[in-house]
Amino acid sequence: MADHPSLAWGLIGASDIAETRMIPALRREGHRILRVASRSADHAREFSVRNEIPPTESDFSLETLLKDPAVDAVYISSTNEQHLAHAAAAAAAGKHVLCEKPVSTDLDSAQKIVAACADHGVVLAVNHHLPAAGTHRAIRKLVHD
Repeated sequence: MADHPSLAWGLIGASDIAETRMIPALRREGHRILRVASRSADHAREFSVRNEIPPTESDFSLETLLKDPAVDAVYISSTNEQHLAHAAAAAAAGKHVLCEKPVSTDLDSAQKIVAACADHGVVLAVNHHLPAAGTHRAIRKLVHD
C-alpha cells in the first residue's frame, strides 16, 4: 500500500472498467468505495453487491452521491457525452474528479471541465493508462515532425 491518505470514492457509472480495473486499483492503494451512481438503480444495486460496496439506501442517483459528505472524490466512467455534466456537478459539490478517457468529445467541453474543477478548487485527473506507451510516443513524434 502506498504511503498517502486514504480517500473515500463515489463511482459515477457502474462500468466494466470501474469493476475490473479501478475498484481493485483503488482498494489496493487503501482507498474505500462508498457509493455508486447510475441511471439504472437495479444495475447499480447489482454492481454494488458484486463489488462489495457498502449497501446504501435504494437511491443510486448522482445527487445523492454528491451530497454525501463522506465522499472525497469521484471516478467518472459514464458515457463520454455525460462527462461534462458529471464533472461539473462533482466539482461544484467539492469532490475531486478522476475522469475516464476521453475527458470529453470536444475541446469546448474539455475546457469547461478544466475550468469547473479549477473554479471549485478540486483536483482533476484523467484516467489515461498509456501516455508513455511506445505507440503514443511514436505518434506524438510523427505529429510533431
